[in-house]
Amino acid sequence: MNSKEVLFIIDLRHNLLSVSQICDRGNDVIFKRNGCEIRRSKSGCLVATGIRIANNLYTLTITSEGSYLLRQEDTSWLWHNRLGHINFKNLEKISTKEVVKDMPRILKPSNNICSSC
Repeated sequence: MNSKEVLFIIDLRHNLLSVSQICDRGNDVIFKRNGCEIRRSKSGCLVATGIRIANNLYTLTITSEGSYLLRQEDTSWLWHNRLGHINFKNLEKISTKEVVKDMPRILKPSNNICSSC
């Protein structure tokens, strides 16, 4: 089974990836004392496991089954929120010029209307 590690995806204080978003996509999130599991509701297949680290943050290891969790559009929205709701035109410029370390290439999502903005 191929897996990759994604750091700081679930932050229960800042809601970078909300539990409700995960559940809305047909998953169950099971929190345990030292970590969590994300499983498909219908099949029970393991999508990701999380290890609890400092400050209530979880480091996720996403399985090949869970690779659909973060689409390109989701990544764009994640960075939009992280950088204080910056507009997508500027976000694209920042990602193209590699101003922020480890920032992926950002593309403007099809529906770019932010309810918070």
